Amino acid sequence: MGNNLNFFMNLAFMSRMMLLLPLFRIAVTATSPSTPRSQSPDNVNVTSTTYYTQIAIKNALPVPLKRIRFAHISKQELNVQAWDNVPSGQTLPAVWIKYATGIFTGSDTWNLDITFEDGETFYIDRDSTCNLQESDSGQVYTWTIEGSTFHMPMNSDGMNTQISNNDDEDEFNTYAFARIKNEFDQTFEWSQLAHTHEGTGERRSAWTMSIPPQGFSPVVPVYFTTGFGNTDTDFWAVRAKYTADGGAHYLLRQADEKYKCMLKSGDAGQLFHVGIRGQHGRSGDFILDIPSGSCTVGLVQSKEGGTGPGNVEL
Repeated sequence: MGNNLNFFMNLAFMSRMMLLLPLFRIAVTATSPSTPRSQSPDNVNVTSTTYYTQIAIKNALPVPLKRIRFAHISKQELNVQAWDNVPSGQTLPAVWIKYATGIFTGSDTWNLDITFEDGETFYIDRDSTCNLQESDSGQVYTWTIEGSTFHMPMNSDGMNTQISNNDDEDEFNTYAFARIKNEFDQTFEWSQLAHTHEGTGERRSAWTMSIPPQGFSPVVPVYFTTGFGNTDTDFWAVRAKYTADGGAHYLLRQADEKYKCMLKSGDAGQLFHVGIRGQHGRSGDFILDIPSGSCTVGLVQSKEGGTGPGNVEL
């Protein structure tokens, strides 16, 4: 009888231990140290997974930028970055981006603002949404500011979005880029390009650098407004100075002091040349080689210190 009693008591003890074993295993797992993972996914819950990727911003514009502001907005993070004085062609250090996939994880929203050296600011749509997926985890992407477009490539999908300015209080909603091209037979010692978008103030750029025949001035941004019903036009003025005839100084300017040539939506983000074409002592042309349609007007040559309607003092 005693032996039977001991047998049943041992059996009951073993049964209780079997029931407690899963709890013991869970307790050991919960107290085990976790290993940090920078690129591997982290489980958020049974319906979503967190991942990490890197994004670098490149300034592919032909001019430096005073400031670039970039942001990733999601349920996982508010990640805002800014850089000052970004040269043309520079790729900025990559930024770590945290995101999640699955149910109830929300969307990945992106912001980009660019500010030119004179303070004019343009940006992508504040609600620009492009969701990262599992295939984007662990990647290093380069997103490029090129022309008036922000290129955002991804393994999963990606997008290209327009850079503009839709604030009603601002004078301009887009931009292009211009530079003087010397198509004259003399070296320019001084040159100037002035642009006025109708209803706004004149913006003038001048260079004292030497520009040889077939050479170019530095690139400058020009601002304008496009859109349905827009009839504002653009006025242009160009001048250049050179030396010939044993040291005499000559000035070139267009015949029409406020020459009209309208920039259109297709010119946004484009680089075009403002050509000064001709030969010393002969007639020449001022050519706006705008992508949407070039414009040409005659040039006037005048000798510094001379008399007559052609002379203009610098």
